[in-house]
Amino acid sequence: PFEGSRGNSDFAGTLAIKRGGVRQFVRGDLRPQHLDLDKLMTTMSQNKTRDATPQEKSAAAQGEAGRAIPDVAFDPKLLQRLNADLHFQGQDIRVAELSLTNVDVEAHIEKGHVRLIPKGELEGGTMQATIEASSQQEQLAGRIQTDIKQVDLNRILSKFDLKREAFGQLDGHIDLTGQGQSLATWLAAANGAVSLIMSGGQLHGLLIELVGLDVGAAIISAFAGKEDRVPIRCLVADFIVTDGRMPTQMLVFDTAATTL
Repeated sequence: PFEGSRGNSDFAGTLAIKRGGVRQFVRGDLRPQHLDLDKLMTTMSQNKTRDATPQEKSAAAQGEAGRAIPDVAFDPKLLQRLNADLHFQGQDIRVAELSLTNVDVEAHIEKGHVRLIPKGELEGGTMQATIEASSQQEQLAGRIQTDIKQVDLNRILSKFDLKREAFGQLDGHIDLTGQGQSLATWLAAANGAVSLIMSGGQLHGLLIELVGLDVGAAIISAFAGKEDRVPIRCLVADFIVTDGRMPTQMLVFDTAATTL
């Protein structure tokens, strides 16, 4: 058994390592109460530049500034050196500015292949995912499939200082494949599809009139300072992801004013 802390993150659980043979075998049961992955990954990135020149440190700091996901490199060779069977339970996890609670993760590593099955509560809703990856030379190639249900979109947008009280609950499915040396570079080169459905919420009346092609009414509303918000019955959006870009394939929303 072990326990400890770093910053505002704590660590506790049991860990056993069996040495010998081509690969070590690690079995663990990890149960932290609070885990701030954003700060831990940033600390890891800073440690990598500890012996760098002032110019290199400045360039690294500028590169990390404003990143929602720190660009911390994976070590694919590590996956080739061990097999593992890990169970993780966390009460409060912070990642990419979002809060995950009651998190449960099953992790298996065998012969360079990783399979993760995380699930938990995300900003008022739930999420469940299957993540598979394999080490390929200096990169990881893998697939992420994620389902979210009844997530409060206002709570997510408020993390990024965006207006609140305009959006409803979000359901979605994400299916991405890619490869990269870190999560940030993996996402930047990802391919796949994203589907989102929002129920409830509001849109500004001016936007409804513009999208509904009632341009004359929109101009009048703009000069009159109209601030009405129109309730949304449903909004559906599909995206095709190609090389990290996510253009809209389909966008449909239904309100009392218009359906498009």
